[in-house]
Amino acid sequence: MTIILSQNEIRAEAEKAFRGVGIDWGMAKDGGVIAAWMAAHNLPFLGVLNRCLEGLDGDDNNFAADRPDCIAPFEAIARAEFIAAVKTPWSGHVLMPRFLVAGLGIVAQEQQQAFTVMVGGKPAAVIDHDQVWITPDGVGAGIAWVEISPHAADQTGLILCPWSDQIAHQASASCWQKLGQYASRTYVPETEEKRAAGAGAGDIDNN
Repeated sequence: MTIILSQNEIRAEAEKAFRGVGIDWGMAKDGGVIAAWMAAHNLPFLGVLNRCLEGLDGDDNNFAADRPDCIAPFEAIARAEFIAAVKTPWSGHVLMPRFLVAGLGIVAQEQQQAFTVMVGGKPAAVIDHDQVWITPDGVGAGIAWVEISPHAADQTGLILCPWSDQIAHQASASCWQKLGQYASRTYVPETEEKRAAGAGAGDIDNN
């Protein structure tokens, strides 16, 4: 079963889900922006995002000693900003490199920057300002060795990543429900005192 979601819904729910597994506000916000970008580019993200959240939820510290160099679903924008600032290639193990491409795409458009991404020694994406080319079978969603250069290489063999100007996007209802379970951890429990002090009706109004 599929449901229809807006980009704003996707961004907000993903941000809350990251907060629900203990990610700090700044990185959680970046994660929400990345999720909305992927929806806008018709790139699958919800299922693998839930798998990432599940893994983070199983780690009490969220930052185990053997963690990858970059957990792309919420660290990609910061990594892209660093590479753009120092103008120096970067390489390391990346969890969910598909999300790294999204982070690079966001920064490239904002800063009029270019990047080339190699995954496992093979060209995976070329980002040039507001255009993104990816491999025909998509960028992987596991852990991979990634090399990033702060320039645009030849896009031969890659395909232009589509941009959707639609406000609403289709998503799996079950995946969205699972994301909501992580997001719900950020909700403040309702009490009678909060109801009475809030904008809604208190008991005195119901008499």
